[in-house]
Amino acid sequence: MTPLTQRTMLPRYELGLQCTTLFYGEAMTRYERAEIRRVHRDGTATVEYLKRGTTEKRVAKLKPIDPDEADEKSPPDAPPSAWTVGQNVQVRDRDNPNVWADATITRLHTSSAHIAVRYLGDGRKEKLVDMTRLRPLVSLWQRVVRGAFNEAHSWTKLQPVFFRKADGTCRSGRILRVRDTDCDIQHDSDNEQIAEHVPHAAISAKRWWHTLCQPSTRFAIQTNVRYTDAKGRQHIGVICKRHTNNTYDIQHDSDTETIATRVDVAELQRVSTASQWLASLQQFCHGAIDVGANIEVRLGKSARDDDDDDVWTPGVVRKVRADGKYMIEYIDEEETPQVVKVPATNVRRPQRNWAALLAMRTAMSFEEGMRVEVTSVHDDKARVRPGEILRKHTDGTVSVRYDDGKIDKHVLSSRLRFLASALTIGTRVDVALETDHAGLSNVVATEGVIVWVYRDHSGVVLEITDDLDDVSISPDVSVSALRLHGQRLSTLTLSGHSASRLVALFLNTGLEVVIYIWFLFGLGAEMTEAIDVLSAINPPQWNTTAVYAAQRPLVPNMTLCLAAHGSLDIASSSWQLQQNWLVALVVLKGALFAVTLAVMGYVLGTHGQLVCHRLVDLRNFASQGRWQDRLHLVMLTALLGSSLSLLCYGSLHNHLVAKCLAPPVTMDAVTTAFQIAPFTVRPVYTTIVDLLPTVAATVVFNLYRGVWLLLVLAVAPDLLSRLLLAIPMMAATAFMLALGLAAWTVFLQTQAKSMQTSLEMSLTSNQDMAISLVVAAAWFSYVMALLIVRTGAHYRLATVHQRQGAIMEPYVKKAERGAFGVRAQDEAKWDRLDQLQLQVGLVASVCIELVSGPSIILHIGLVFWLIVGGGLAHATGLVEGHPILVLVLLACLWLVLLIGALLLVCCVKRTAWSGLRKARRHERAVPRAQQYQPRVVLP
Repeated sequence: MTPLTQRTMLPRYELGLQCTTLFYGEAMTRYERAEIRRVHRDGTATVEYLKRGTTEKRVAKLKPIDPDEADEKSPPDAPPSAWTVGQNVQVRDRDNPNVWADATITRLHTSSAHIAVRYLGDGRKEKLVDMTRLRPLVSLWQRVVRGAFNEAHSWTKLQPVFFRKADGTCRSGRILRVRDTDCDIQHDSDNEQIAEHVPHAAISAKRWWHTLCQPSTRFAIQTNVRYTDAKGRQHIGVICKRHTNNTYDIQHDSDTETIATRVDVAELQRVSTASQWLASLQQFCHGAIDVGANIEVRLGKSARDDDDDDVWTPGVVRKVRADGKYMIEYIDEEETPQVVKVPATNVRRPQRNWAALLAMRTAMSFEEGMRVEVTSVHDDKARVRPGEILRKHTDGTVSVRYDDGKIDKHVLSSRLRFLASALTIGTRVDVALETDHAGLSNVVATEGVIVWVYRDHSGVVLEITDDLDDVSISPDVSVSALRLHGQRLSTLTLSGHSASRLVALFLNTGLEVVIYIWFLFGLGAEMTEAIDVLSAINPPQWNTTAVYAAQRPLVPNMTLCLAAHGSLDIASSSWQLQQNWLVALVVLKGALFAVTLAVMGYVLGTHGQLVCHRLVDLRNFASQGRWQDRLHLVMLTALLGSSLSLLCYGSLHNHLVAKCLAPPVTMDAVTTAFQIAPFTVRPVYTTIVDLLPTVAATVVFNLYRGVWLLLVLAVAPDLLSRLLLAIPMMAATAFMLALGLAAWTVFLQTQAKSMQTSLEMSLTSNQDMAISLVVAAAWFSYVMALLIVRTGAHYRLATVHQRQGAIMEPYVKKAERGAFGVRAQDEAKWDRLDQLQLQVGLVASVCIELVSGPSIILHIGLVFWLIVGGGLAHATGLVEGHPILVLVLLACLWLVLLIGALLLVCCVKRTAWSGLRKARRHERAVPRAQQYQPRVVLP
């Protein structure tokens, strides 16, 4: 038989013909219904099985089915598919059910259970894609809305869900098997744990918002995470491997060679770029929690005998352990101090003291060569050891060389505290002491431990142990006699400061220099203009006829005015009184100018030494701080003299108006204050009438500028804090001067109306009342300046406490008993006062300063007088409503502040508050030489 005859005898099949095919299965051989997709020349065909949807090539044993039989025996037609060829869909990944890829349908199989797709991203094709892996391609917003508001009608395999166990606990997982009434669910926390036969009623779908409040229980490779090791230290790393029991291997960011293996998922926390930035910002703002820091601790139910587990109790850090835990001292309900050991997660900064927060921000990053104090890790007692940073490690720890020569590696940053100088308690130093043996003076070199440092850095108290182990105390040892490794302790070098810190220090010094010089320039300009006013009204220079002739075009109805009031008599007592007052103020300003120049030269000289040599003499620096406070007091006195000169200028102008030499308008120096040239020394004028408004406007501008800059200097010691508080201090300046200038306007209007109506040139009862309002307003402006100074003192105290820490309790108790001498005993009382101020906070400290003692009676009396006196001045009809309204409103605001402070101090029963009030009363009673001296903020 020829091949052609053989090909002709082969059965003929047609495409799309249904037939039965002999299928060789795993356990048995059977015929299965299929549809012919291709006919080959050798008589075989490619078929697609109708039931399974798979395709088989080169099938030889085919049995065609009659069309009628196929229609009778075939199952009913499947419903039309929801998918069409060319439709864009999303396909779920087989390995990761959370990943969906965009694709296009290229083929629909006859079984309607599988399709073929082509992925849009890389163009690859996939056949036999199960329909359960598809979903329509919709926008992200539509998916979010559907996932949030559409409930799943049926559960699907690998769907993330929440389910409730028999004990009532809720767990998360993924569905492994779906039945009609229940499901088998794999736990997210452990792949090997499977909850079987969970009823559908106990299952809920996991929505998108659950990821915001539920911790992650699965992490992908290369995810940045944070975990806590067995010693309580936190590390940041990258996941490099995931095990089947849902544990992970993590490679540290600080050391790529260190890998933590099999870390439990409960110890992991996802770290994003934003969270790392926020953590660094929080560290910059708050700094580390060191020994002596005031904190809040969460004690738990057992320590407090309470059912509430989320209560924070104030406490003080007494020790920072090497494992990251803290020893916290707190006061229990029985007023008894207790010490507990708590983890770092139960310790936080106080949430109320913003001044301490600003002071914590000044805590600089630790650099190599910087002086620090390190908390001891011994369990017997909490102590600190001074030393120097040798090296910084990539994991955030440092190596420290102590003053005794020992080196400690990998010290936690929470155990470090900034220490500018080695002149601190606990430092072992070499000292040369003078002894008097057998009537002969001798100098003996020995060693001792510093147990107390005087606040002015002039001397220390040493504890000396001789060869027989006898301990002796040597008080009042000069700092110049101390040596550490051959170096003097009386000076502080800035070589260990970072470049950014040096730049901030130099810019802060430059800011102070600019403020002092600008203030001195303004005071000199006021003196020059006051001398011009005196020369203009001096009798040899005064020509009454010429002045009246020059002012006649400007004054309406001068002839009638002169007929009613008469011409100005420069020899009258009222005119001479104004002239004498102005002379006295010029002399006062001259004296203040000389004192300001001398003190300013000393302060700027110390600043120049610091900038040029980068070396600070501690004793001179402490003395410079006290002289700087005196300089601020002199500047405040000069501003008070400037405000008094305003009364003289306004009164002189009223005399000129009353004697027909100026238009009948009250002087308004506030409106024109910011229209003058700030660097003009001598204004251009024609007559005294033109000069007085210009001089008054210059004084008002200098008051605004001087008070604002003085408050900025007093409220903070460093550059950044001064820049941040500049705008609040501007508001405080506006409040102070608004009260004073409103009272000044009341006086001018009262005097002007009195002179025009009653022709009385001397002081009247109404003018005396207006002057009393000016005095009361000036007093409250002075009180507000003192409160801001108190705020600055509290801020400096918090800064010193943050940088240098508190003095350890055993030394304070010995000093209180007099073991270190009389001077140390007095300073121990001051240290207790510092502790009380830090404990009560800024608001309570300022309120106690405002209302404690008999001054509260004076404050309330004056504020009532401002309210009542303003009403009386308005009732006389001599004053317009605007200044009275400003005066009464500001006085009412002062009254509200006084009542609030009084209620806060008197109604809140706290031991620390009463102790601070008693300490303040005691300070006012002791002599000035024994009064409180603050600790020095070192650069």
